[in-house]
Amino acid sequence: MPLAGEMRQPCMLDRHWDQIRELTKSNFNEKDAITCTLKTIWDLELTKYGEAVEEVTDQSKQEDKMQNNLTKFNKYWKEIKFKMDDNANNPDIKILKILDDDFEVLEEHQVLAQNMNNSR
Repeated sequence: MPLAGEMRQPCMLDRHWDQIRELTKSNFNEKDAITCTLKTIWDLELTKYGEAVEEVTDQSKQEDKMQNNLTKFNKYWKEIKFKMDDNANNPDIKILKILDDDFEVLEEHQVLAQNMNNSR
């Protein structure tokens, strides 16, 4: 039963269904799997591939979380106003500055981006 719940995740995209089709060596329609019944699970022999299918659904959830973070980053940084100050040593060179709060958010977003980059 947990397998049926996992396959109903809205973050499951075509590429995830393709992975499951390849894994099970079947050509099922994902709409059947989304509204799946025990008969669907039995017919596709998904219990044989339970762990691998859960891995694909977990991957879809992680990718969805990453996409949400990237959307959040994009939205936040579109609104930021940078200030240009003169360089004390060379007036021809400008220094970009942001508010301290924005700098803290920048550091937080950098850590999240590094974690996403290092994930599977």
